[in-house]
Amino acid sequence: MSAYISNVLIANADFENKLNNLKIRLKSRMNGQTTEQMQNGQIDYALNYGVSLQHVQELAAELDYTPTECTLLWQLNIREAMLIAAIKMPTQCATPAEMMRWIPFIKTPDMVEQSVFFLFWRVTDIDIFLTLLLQSDAQFALSVAFFAAGKALQKQRSIATQTLNMLTNAIANKTQWSQPEARGASLLLRQIGQTKAFAAEVKRIISTMKQSANQLQEQIAFEVDMAIF
Repeated sequence: MSAYISNVLIANADFENKLNNLKIRLKSRMNGQTTEQMQNGQIDYALNYGVSLQHVQELAAELDYTPTECTLLWQLNIREAMLIAAIKMPTQCATPAEMMRWIPFIKTPDMVEQSVFFLFWRVTDIDIFLTLLLQSDAQFALSVAFFAAGKALQKQRSIATQTLNMLTNAIANKTQWSQPEARGASLLLRQIGQTKAFAAEVKRIISTMKQSANQLQEQIAFEVDMAIF
């Protein structure tokens, strides 16, 4: 736990009480087998109770946190606390600037997908957020950008053509891939590949990927091809 958070907890007894209550409730639903499986899969956190996603969502529905408290929960690097923070953060407070301060705390591929599912697709100005992600050197920034754009389009949010062009260029020019980047790119290409404006470009990208010796690129091409063409 950072010194900053420790100082905030000392100054905020109400949040400290909430946090202690949350930990007690998480311990009561702790699943050691799930935790071990996640750790064996290199999905590791400072603390991971192994609580199922369904139970985390049930807890989130019962608890109240301010936007500041959501930020503090996120920074604890406790898996369940981060998920609850993502669920409870009000959309109007999820500004690009604020959310970019959250990105460096993502340390696992698991949290990339879950945080996008609950939070990052609904950031207030999605175009600014995606642009900032593309400029960031945070470990999972690009993965979040691809996933957030794909999820936002799934949810019928509008993304500017210029922003989508930047995203497709990032995909087309990328040669080294991680699993979360590939999964995010696949989701995004499957969404924009169904539009007249980007169908030809997506087809060109996956055609190039099919000729690659990179297994993740081949995976992206196969998934997009099967879904669209």
